[in-house]
Amino acid sequence: MTGFTLRPPASVCRINSSAYSAGGHDVQVSLVTLKIKPDQRPRFLAAVEDNATCSVRDEPGCLRFEAFQDTTDPDTYHLVEVFRDEQAVAAHRETAQYARWAKASQEFLAKPLTVVQVRDVLPLTLPS
Repeated sequence: MTGFTLRPPASVCRINSSAYSAGGHDVQVSLVTLKIKPDQRPRFLAAVEDNATCSVRDEPGCLRFEAFQDTTDPDTYHLVEVFRDEQAVAAHRETAQYARWAKASQEFLAKPLTVVQVRDVLPLTLPS
C-alpha cells in the first residue's frame, strides 16, 4: 500500500468552506497522481500551490484542492480536487491558473499523470 503525507506544509490544503453544499449537487472528485522530475520539485511545488490557492480563492465551484507527497517515493504526488459539479470542472479548465499549471507541467512531469474520478460517499466534513 502506498502512503502519502501532506507536502508541502498545510498551506497547500485549500478548502472553500463557504461554497460547500453536497445537497442537490453532483460533486466531482478527481484523484490525480503524478511523478515529477526530481530537479523540478521547486517548480512543481510553486505551480501546485498557485493552482490550489487561486482555484479555491477565485472559483466558487472549487470546494477543495489538496496536494500530498507519497511517503514511499518523494517524486510522486497525489492531488485531491473537489468541484461542485461538471460545470465547475469545465470552468476550472478555462482559468489562468489552469493554463499556467498546464504549461509548467510540461517541464516538471516525468511521465503522464493519471486521473481517477471517484464519488463522494460521505459528506465532506469541514474543520470547525
